[in-house]
Amino acid sequence: MSEGNTEIPPSWREKELIFTEEKGQGQLQPQRNRGNELRPKITHHKNLLSQKVYASVNKVHWGTYMGKPACLLVVRFHFYFDKGLFRLKKAAITICVNNYPQPATANDARSDPIMCVYSPKHVWSEPTEEEKETHWEVAARCSVSVGPAQLGLEVSRGGSSKINVEHAVEIAGMDEPEYDKDYPNKVIFEIDENEKIGRGIPKDLHFGIVVQHEGEIQATVTTNIGDATALPWSKDDPIILQPGKTFGNLPTLMSGMFDHWTDDDWNDIVPYIEERGNVKQGKT
Repeated sequence: MSEGNTEIPPSWREKELIFTEEKGQGQLQPQRNRGNELRPKITHHKNLLSQKVYASVNKVHWGTYMGKPACLLVVRFHFYFDKGLFRLKKAAITICVNNYPQPATANDARSDPIMCVYSPKHVWSEPTEEEKETHWEVAARCSVSVGPAQLGLEVSRGGSSKINVEHAVEIAGMDEPEYDKDYPNKVIFEIDENEKIGRGIPKDLHFGIVVQHEGEIQATVTTNIGDATALPWSKDDPIILQPGKTFGNLPTLMSGMFDHWTDDDWNDIVPYIEERGNVKQGKT
């Protein structure tokens, strides 16, 4: 496939965000104050200045899925923490697609975008056996206080054994429709560390989706770490995907028929370091 356009639309550029944690009861329903007057409950927000995420659009390409127009979107996330001993144990990434612009009336005749493929469906690993080699030496030395030292017995021994090696992270994707949709238009990726390994989740993550649609699409993206949230692309500032507008390179041998892509193809598009050998794709 050809290379993407070099010009980057404003909505695709890298964004630096600070996670915000909600504190308080939230604006859920009215409550009475001391003067017996109704007022809304207040939500307090705490900025977690040491916890950031950098989000950017990595690839956008248009092609087909099952013979119908479709768009590939790949987004990249880089988590940053300035506390040396802190590790991120889990996170969640939510990507939701809708028509752009959003319908102003209920009788909008446009069909809804459909989430057809997302990557990864599931990244995980059973423990793998690897060879562990051991080597030790036994040496006995004799010496005198004057004159040359004399060497005694020296023995060198070695051995090998099998050990289980577990991967550091598990990533699972789950697609679902919003309450007013007939087909999936949202996917939630949950990323969890392997507690036995205790290395935290990777700092760099890629996620890819294929959306079947004929017109313009808007994508909103939310990142969560526990109760803290960052909104790289909100409803007020979404990723806007326009037919024919592309970005980023694809391997030259990969076609624009996204339903023909294999797991190996997806591994090239959505890399996962040591986990990549266990990527499984999801087709809704």
